[in-house]
Amino acid sequence: MSDNIQPLEPSHVTAPSRRSFLAASAAAVFAMNRIASGDEYAADAPPVRYPDPRLISLDSRFDALKLGNTPIQRIYHSKQMLWAEGPAWNAVGRYLLWSDIPNNLQHRWLEEDGHVSVMRNPAQNSNGNTFDWQGRQISCEHLTRSVVRYEHDGTRTVLANSFDGKSLNAPNDAVVHPNGDIWFTDPGYGGLMDYEGELAETGSVQPYQKEAIYRIDSSTGNLTKVADDIFKPNGLCFSPDYTLLYAADTGASHYEQARKEIRVWNVADEKSLTNGRTFASMNLEISRDGKTETVAGMADGIRCDVHGNIWSSAGWVGDGYDGVHVFAAEDGQRIGQILLPEICSNVCFGGTKRNRLFMTASQSVYAVYVNVRGAHITWDRCAVLGLLRQLRKSPGLSVDRRPQLINSFRTETSMRCRRVWQKNVSASIENQTEEQEPLKNRDWLPQRRRNSVNHGLGRVPVQVSWGPQRKNHDICSTSWWCRGCW
Repeated sequence: MSDNIQPLEPSHVTAPSRRSFLAASAAAVFAMNRIASGDEYAADAPPVRYPDPRLISLDSRFDALKLGNTPIQRIYHSKQMLWAEGPAWNAVGRYLLWSDIPNNLQHRWLEEDGHVSVMRNPAQNSNGNTFDWQGRQISCEHLTRSVVRYEHDGTRTVLANSFDGKSLNAPNDAVVHPNGDIWFTDPGYGGLMDYEGELAETGSVQPYQKEAIYRIDSSTGNLTKVADDIFKPNGLCFSPDYTLLYAADTGASHYEQARKEIRVWNVADEKSLTNGRTFASMNLEISRDGKTETVAGMADGIRCDVHGNIWSSAGWVGDGYDGVHVFAAEDGQRIGQILLPEICSNVCFGGTKRNRLFMTASQSVYAVYVNVRGAHITWDRCAVLGLLRQLRKSPGLSVDRRPQLINSFRTETSMRCRRVWQKNVSASIENQTEEQEPLKNRDWLPQRRRNSVNHGLGRVPVQVSWGPQRKNHDICSTSWWCRGCW
């Protein structure tokens, strides 16, 4: 066990004022009473009076992130669903994907009509899901102890299932870096029970090896351990500019000395992690029966918004705690809560504008619109950037081959992507060579370039002439969407 786990510095978190604490406590009590009064999400339940009392500000910074005229909605519920996990949004298909781990299924919810169907059966007790920069689904499988990728033709490719000659424990959650590398956690829960995978016969809380965070190199396929200074790494996400990696530690489920917290590391050279430390504690003061007490549940799945705030699932305490907790990027202080009547396992941003938070919670899936967009990729953005990377990695690609690749791209992407492509990229690649000057017509450039941290996609180096600034240009990878389609 690595011993360099650092405690949270006292100066790292600013305590909320007494006024904000009392206001939040009153709101929490009101929300808990509403929850206790019956099924507030039933079809015949009374409407919610705005603002939804289950959206709780603990700090004024959360006021700018929540909306006053929107409710928390339960978009799916089934008594047959046992443990919903791993939500991932596909923008081209306009659907939400998630896993039901014990039932060995993956479900899909369609945005246009709310229809839910089984997307994959069996799913190898999959947990976390995401999409890569080419739009292919990545899944973490408990049963096979593997990270896999579903190709465009539907075939399944195993990306990782062992390290240092030993089986992985049971990969849990994964994220994709703009360079194509896949980072994932391996806490081992699927190896500790048959209910969510296959019970390992090792008799250890580390089914096959020390729990860790890994990186799959997109160029070589090699697997590298990047961190093990954490008890049981669970959900993970990058900061908007990909310079930080956050991970929830759920080690308290099996290690007495483990703290209930979210940890953070610096990402060095896009390949390794340094300076592991506590980002946020899951301890929370709540008021019950006129008494104030400190409770601590566990974070699980986490996501980042474009401002760098961390939205974390939270559970295993009860009313007034379970749901989603939001932590400020600057200091790791808890600034808001979204209370749910079930234990929340994971979250993701999605919807047409990426301003809808989806929450998998036990036997239900919830959603709420927020006043901020989620950071990182959704698939129609991925497709454009994926093609650009193919072109950049193939400097010797013949002029005859480029139109073929472009046409292939056009047939595989959505109409929204095609509009972006025709408006912003097509003329530049089809009509220019390295020797030619940038296009005279620069109308497609955004009127005001925005910082990549605010967009949440980082900067992607593109080795072609895109605009008047300079030739080898670090383009903000969402600048094309600043105006027009979005």
